[in-house]
Amino acid sequence: MTNRLRRLLPLAAPLAGSVFILLAAPAQYLGRQQDDILYVLASISLAHGRYHLPISPAYIPLTMVNPGLPAALLPVAWIFGDRLGAFQAVSAAMAAALPWAYWGWLSGREEEPGRSLLVLLFSASPFVLSQSGCVMSEIPFLLLLFPFLRYLERGAAARPAASGAWLLALCELRLAALSLVPAAFFETVRSRRWKQAAVVAAFVAGGLAPWFAWSRAHGGVQKISEWSQLDGGIVRALATAGANSLYYARAWGRTYLPEALAWLAAALGALLAALALRGAVRLWRDGAHERPALWALAGGIALYLVWPWHYDRYLLTLLPWMLWTMARGTGRWKAGALALLLAGQFYWGSRPWISGDSPYAAPGLQETYSWIRAHTKPWEALASPLYARDGFYAQRPCLPIPDAGSASAFSRLLKQYKARIVLREDRADLGFSTPRFSPIMRELARDDAWLDDPSLFRLLYRNPDEGTAVYAPR
Repeated sequence: MTNRLRRLLPLAAPLAGSVFILLAAPAQYLGRQQDDILYVLASISLAHGRYHLPISPAYIPLTMVNPGLPAALLPVAWIFGDRLGAFQAVSAAMAAALPWAYWGWLSGREEEPGRSLLVLLFSASPFVLSQSGCVMSEIPFLLLLFPFLRYLERGAAARPAASGAWLLALCELRLAALSLVPAAFFETVRSRRWKQAAVVAAFVAGGLAPWFAWSRAHGGVQKISEWSQLDGGIVRALATAGANSLYYARAWGRTYLPEALAWLAAALGALLAALALRGAVRLWRDGAHERPALWALAGGIALYLVWPWHYDRYLLTLLPWMLWTMARGTGRWKAGALALLLAGQFYWGSRPWISGDSPYAAPGLQETYSWIRAHTKPWEALASPLYARDGFYAQRPCLPIPDAGSASAFSRLLKQYKARIVLREDRADLGFSTPRFSPIMRELARDDAWLDDPSLFRLLYRNPDEGTAVYAPR
């Protein structure tokens, strides 16, 4: 093997990873995750100098959407307008850059073949492939996080303004970036550089203040209000952490197993987590150079354990470091363990996405949406829990379900907001960690009971196959 070929061979892993990711795009139909269609509509609205939901008659302020990704997508909105495929194509291109970002971050940390195996294991993960071409914030967040951690590793405490700007950009993409505070402040606090720490905090707080102020004037930042879901004392906190731990252990372990052995997923995920913990301890002892990434991983895990929602995509923002620490935890068996996991993942977890056999490629509820289009006027609005997705595919103005204290007030508010129909979906996965503790789930169950009151609502349409029903206020 020539020296040139030997130098180029490690590039095969990120190149293959990019190809896998592009083959999976678009992994999900636009709108399936609700946030994706909101990001697109927010960018289109921002391109016209507004920040309100353009398909709602209530002119709903987009306080539920951080402005970072819509602002980053502004060139797409300016050039392509409402050609939604362009947003998906740009998102797929960003996803295809992830293997190279990870490969670069691992340089100097992992020797071959470990580095290539980690890059392939990450790139071909269903967590990554399932988000290819999806207009979501996790992938651009990761693309910024890799260089941010590199920056912290190189002694960013001496340049607090730049560190603050990096952290602010990450927070504008996802408020979950606040879990990076331990990583961003570790060195300044350890060395008692309080002035530098104050500068970083001032940049983040000052940069977020206009967004928070605007949102507060229009009803409040939704992500902040979602923290209220964490109330309920130690019992609920422990129940949420337990449910999330089990969910994520199963999700991680499931990617390496056939369906017939899915019952082993939680045990395998727990084993991988134990190896990751062992590896994290070893890396911590290696010195301060590795600690920003370890703090970032710890902060993210802590957040997602207590957060009252759980989705597979949350693991995407932690996966590079979960795999890195897990690999270190395997010790001298690293190459063999990574190769075995890669083989299992590719055969059972990756192939459906790479082959285009995504279970989420086509929009659901098509019969229900067709009925709405055929039996309502184009200007008549619908209300539903997933209103942006439903309004987009039903091609009708949309509204969220109003919060009301009584059935009569509920009906009255719907009429006041000019909601012609209410769409109910019984099988919607809203991602709640502990549904029995969720105030939102209780409110939705209460709303469903009100919809079944014949004195206030008429049942217009029911589709048992899709698990939907359409009601109209009397």
